[in-house]
Amino acid sequence: PKERSMKIIDSLENYQRGVYTGALGAVFANGNMDFNIAIRTMTIEGDRAIYPVGGGIVWDSDPLEEWQEAQQKSRIIDIYQNNIARGKSQLETYSDI
Repeated sequence: PKERSMKIIDSLENYQRGVYTGALGAVFANGNMDFNIAIRTMTIEGDRAIYPVGGGIVWDSDPLEEWQEAQQKSRIIDIYQNNIARGKSQLETYSDI
């Protein structure tokens, strides 16, 4: 199912997800591992920043609620731009999120 799902996603989306929703982490020499799912991840490519947002759609999802949640997740971009425009530092901006 995963491979087929990935092919369907590739056919529907007009961009490559890159690390978004992938696993990032480390495997240590002693065999321990530490991984995280990259769901709030911005990537910078040249002068372009990419910050995808999405949701986990299940059988009883409400489309309007899912859309509102995605809009809420993307607010970080507006907050950052507005705070930087007002002269706030990146650290101050982070505290407003």
